[in-house]
Amino acid sequence: MERKDRNQVLTELEGRLKELTVDQLFSKNINASGQLARSVNYTDEILGNGNTGVSIVMEDYGFAIEDGRGGATRKGTQSWKPKVINWMRAKGIRPKQGVTMEQAAYLIYRKINKQGYQAKPFIEPALAAFSAQFANEYAEATANDIELDLKTVVEK
Repeated sequence: MERKDRNQVLTELEGRLKELTVDQLFSKNINASGQLARSVNYTDEILGNGNTGVSIVMEDYGFAIEDGRGGATRKGTQSWKPKVINWMRAKGIRPKQGVTMEQAAYLIYRKINKQGYQAKPFIEPALAAFSAQFANEYAEATANDIELDLKTVVEK
């Protein structure tokens, strides 16, 4: 059996975590255009305490989907319009006859601002399914690294 160091294991585990996260998006039918799934990536980073951590990088709206949103307390800007219209097109939503896409998009935007929307967690379930296996593999790789370091010190 090949012994892997922490960096090798971390890279493999980041790939598996990405797969689990994308699977959650598709299984919960959260991914209309595919843009969010394509943007999901996990990267390792050195934390302030010197430990290595993993962070997720994705389209900003993915975090809003994960956490949900309450109603707005103030009015936003017009930047919502193309986003809502693109979402409607990706979902295949067509307004009733006599209603334009812009009017329908405004109604959706207004409802979101008044009522918000429920969270649709896809990151947390992926992390939960992943965590036990991650801990074991990473701990074993860390032990392998320490053993190699000790052998190097003893041989000198």
